[in-house]
Amino acid sequence: MKTIFFLLLSAIGSMIYFSCTNAGARYVDPTTGKEINLERDPHTGLMIDAETKKAPHMYVDTKTHDTIYGNKVM
Repeated sequence: MKTIFFLLLSAIGSMIYFSCTNAGARYVDPTTGKEINLERDPHTGLMIDAETKKAPHMYVDTKTHDTIYGNKVM
């Protein structure tokens, strides 16, 4: 019961944080809260971090308010 409460509280806190921030970046890594720049990998079709060249586990599109898993082909 405590685990479910903690997860629910964490999810609500994340939603409030991301809805109240007006950052200029389009994508945010929800595990770190940091803005990331994504680009399409021409070989795999996956969205990858422009700096690290690795696909994030998941990211949030701040314009559409969608949470996207990093293994999706765009």
